[in-house]
Amino acid sequence: MRGLSIRRMATAAWAVCLICFVSVHAAGFADGALPEEQFSRTLHAGTYTDFHTLVPRADGGLIAGGLAYTSGGSDNGILVRYDADGKAVWEQRITGDAIPAAVASGDGVYSGVTYHTSLTYAANPVYDNVTGTSTLFSVNEEGEILFSVELDTARASDICAVPDGGVMVTGWLWGTGNEYAGFLSKYTADGTRAWTVTYPGLIPHALIAAPDGGWVLAGETTPFPETPTDGWMMSTGSDGTEIWRRVFPGEAAFTLLTTPSGGYLVGGSTASLTSYTGFAWFMLTDETGAGISSSRPGGVAVYECAEVPGTGYVFAGKWSNSGMLLFVGYDGNDPGMIVRDEADGRLNTVMVAGDTIVAGGWERIASSVKGSIVGYSVPEGPAPTTVPTTLPSPTQTPGCAAAVCCAGIFGAVLLLRRR
Repeated sequence: MRGLSIRRMATAAWAVCLICFVSVHAAGFADGALPEEQFSRTLHAGTYTDFHTLVPRADGGLIAGGLAYTSGGSDNGILVRYDADGKAVWEQRITGDAIPAAVASGDGVYSGVTYHTSLTYAANPVYDNVTGTSTLFSVNEEGEILFSVELDTARASDICAVPDGGVMVTGWLWGTGNEYAGFLSKYTADGTRAWTVTYPGLIPHALIAAPDGGWVLAGETTPFPETPTDGWMMSTGSDGTEIWRRVFPGEAAFTLLTTPSGGYLVGGSTASLTSYTGFAWFMLTDETGAGISSSRPGGVAVYECAEVPGTGYVFAGKWSNSGMLLFVGYDGNDPGMIVRDEADGRLNTVMVAGDTIVAGGWERIASSVKGSIVGYSVPEGPAPTTVPTTLPSPTQTPGCAAAVCCAGIFGAVLLLRRR
């Protein structure tokens, strides 16, 4: 009887495993509404074009920032204004390799940061004594540059507006002997630096305003690929003085958001940002950064998140070699996923404007790598998953490894292919 009970328990466990895989990756949620694609725009402005940041406009348009790489060029940062119909109004090139972040910093004023290192477009980068610079800039409604300020030895990563028209900038400073330190700087509306605070050994990727008037940063502990990394989230006062810090062993943090309950949503990957490998993860925390719930939903990484009012949250990220949108409820449950597996690519950024979810990144179309902006309708409740026609290998996504195990138990044959 004991052997029969064990066999029944094992069979039940295997069945649950298979059912879970099918429900999440195939059938989805019976009561969920699949977000419908509303539009898709691409931009081919160089050998390689990629969007990293989106800023909504009151007229229904948006500002998109990223990179448009041209061999030998120094102005690879690109800023594009689109009208409400998706037509490009203007393009502006900014000195640097890419624009990782931009923000509306005033009435008709948009500020952003670029970065430049010798590694960005190197065929065989050598991560030894790395140096670089960044640029803080502002443009007006017509895309005219109002100011451009060099941030020496800095690798800027994120920017936030402040009520006085100035901005907060975070990132890290390159030092000698592969040393580095995170920084948080306050700049006035004309680009004058007011102050800087440094955080040795930290690599900030995300910055948001805290409800108490301070700041919250999140990131990892290395800027290099194939190096073990830990994630962290830190609260500071309005002057950048550290108040508390939470550490996430083995999980790098790329994105950060305040939640309606007063806590935070943080996410990223189990590998560093520049490795483009690992397993996606996210965590809901309370107001002190203490974890409430966490998940590894599948995929390689999540790079940015946004609230979908009345529904929960949406993440932009990467599933195997394709871009993905991950939807979760306010409690971090009821996951749903859209994988854009019709092309190689990645979704780096996402925002919600009215009844539309807008995401940006890149897609390889034929032999060209083009910047991509896609729009989806806001779902009514949890969004079911679209089924990728090509699943990643078990070494990339834990869900696939579990599926292979379950299918093997049942004697099925599961063929995993990659592009």
